[in-house]
Amino acid sequence: MRIESFEFCDHDTGWRLKEARFDGLNLLVGLSGAGKSKVLRALDDVRRLGLGEDVEAGRWSWALACRHGGRRFGWSGVLGRVDGSRSFLVERLIVDDALVIERADGRIRFRDQKTPRLNHRESILTLFADEEEPELIRSGLALCFDVDRETSGPVLVPDTLDELFDEGQAFEGSAEQWRHRPPPHAPDLKSPLALGLLMLRRKLPEVYAQLVDSYRDVFHTVEDIAVETVRMPSGNVLEIRLKERGADGWIAHRDISRGMLRTLAALRALLILPAGSLLTIDEFENSLGVNCLPAVTRLIDSRADCQFILTSHHPYVIDHIPIDAWKLVRRRGSRVELLPARDLPALVGESQLDAFTRLINTPEYEDGID
Repeated sequence: MRIESFEFCDHDTGWRLKEARFDGLNLLVGLSGAGKSKVLRALDDVRRLGLGEDVEAGRWSWALACRHGGRRFGWSGVLGRVDGSRSFLVERLIVDDALVIERADGRIRFRDQKTPRLNHRESILTLFADEEEPELIRSGLALCFDVDRETSGPVLVPDTLDELFDEGQAFEGSAEQWRHRPPPHAPDLKSPLALGLLMLRRKLPEVYAQLVDSYRDVFHTVEDIAVETVRMPSGNVLEIRLKERGADGWIAHRDISRGMLRTLAALRALLILPAGSLLTIDEFENSLGVNCLPAVTRLIDSRADCQFILTSHHPYVIDHIPIDAWKLVRRRGSRVELLPARDLPALVGESQLDAFTRLINTPEYEDGID
């Protein structure tokens, strides 16, 4: 899934994102409160709507343009409330410049043919999920991930862990090989971190070994990573444990810092993201120490087969992400727009850090909230 443009309006609050265009690598920068995180949340909310997930939605409208599977998609809609419940009032799905599905005035036309009245609480993408084009864009939406979406705490599991796994054979190959032909029943990036690591160790042992090596490169005192079941009053709990050099025992899950867990989640995602995925990371540097940022940034650089939308203020991130990838987030009241930094004359010909210094002194940045 490669997002080309996105616009969104929350008609209840008046918050509006002007049509924003995205490249393969995107770093959202701007004043705190300008709307960087809200752009990511709006994008994720629309993704969840398309997949039929539960979303606390208000009166929204959106337009999403993307590419997936060699096709170009345009999906737009207006969401409201009818009799107190969420209702899709207007929707359009355009594929390769041809109108495939249109919803208006309570009726839906599919390939220019009227359909019986269908559930207004469901998107056309879920109502026609068995058709080729809706199924294809939904498969693309399913390839959109967020590092912080997964649960990093311990997770309750059945008494027999084998109940969680299918009988398929483990994939004997590197992360690079797996990304371009992931096997069925692959480790789910949206599963809790502890469970995801256990699945990775069982299903992709070579990739799991790569993950442990990458983690040790960041945290030099860590010797090994384990995922174990611990019997608790509430039931069996799956926990992550770390073995550090010189320590007598293993570090328990509850004693692992948030930064160490977030780094583990980020490395795992970057290693096994299927080609064509989108990964969003809000406040890239949050909970990541200086020693973590280089490893995660290098992995992002190596994944040109994926799309990234990041937010950050950290000098290391700024210095290692090309100026062409910067998008300045500027807000005027409730209206938000993304300005490509390459379009700002003051930044032309500057080094990364010099350019950022100039950026934060430009009128576009200083007047980022008005």
